[in-house]
Amino acid sequence: MNQNVDKEDLGAQGKSKYKIIYIIKRKNYIMSELTHEELFIIEKLKENGGKMSYKELQALCEEKFEVVRLILKKLKKKTYVEYEGVIPSFSAEIELLQDNEIS
Repeated sequence: MNQNVDKEDLGAQGKSKYKIIYIIKRKNYIMSELTHEELFIIEKLKENGGKMSYKELQALCEEKFEVVRLILKKLKKKTYVEYEGVIPSFSAEIELLQDNEIS
């Protein structure tokens, strides 16, 4: 699609085509905003039914990377996970909120 074409100038088919391209670009943007570590944590939560204790998650991540609490804080800000408090405590239960944008 020519980038110089205004959305308003497109016909009905063109508008649909534009929306599809926009959705694909948006999904790619969402995927690119997650780091390797964030994706790893999300995958581990998925494998465990969407909920895990912080201790269990920390144990799975400790050989691959550090700063699990900081990564969880970022995921909470992006609304992918939920837990009590600003930074998860050792007794925190981590819950996956959304994975619909992640393949």
